[in-house]
Amino acid sequence: MGGAPSRTDLSGQTPASASAADQAAWSQWYETARQSSDVSVRLQALEQWVQRPGDALDPVTYGLVDQDETVRRRAQELYEQALAREATGSVQSSQPGAQEREEDP
Repeated sequence: MGGAPSRTDLSGQTPASASAADQAAWSQWYETARQSSDVSVRLQALEQWVQRPGDALDPVTYGLVDQDETVRRRAQELYEQALAREATGSVQSSQPGAQEREEDP
């Protein structure tokens, strides 16, 4: 009856809203890091983007026009890797019989 509330009750967030809150917090952190005068912080922001697959390329786009050559070079590498992953995924999904092979036991 009067038991302690569950974790979900304490946070007041469903998994979807927690995910939205996480995304908002990351976006705020990234914006601060991107505007840092410290090159290593801007590089760290790019590396954090790598750990978040599926995110938009915005961090890389900003990195491509960064004032520091090191940041621009790393952003270019990450952009090329993202393009390669996308091309590989497109080729695999467009091959005839790809789904059939995946579904066969």
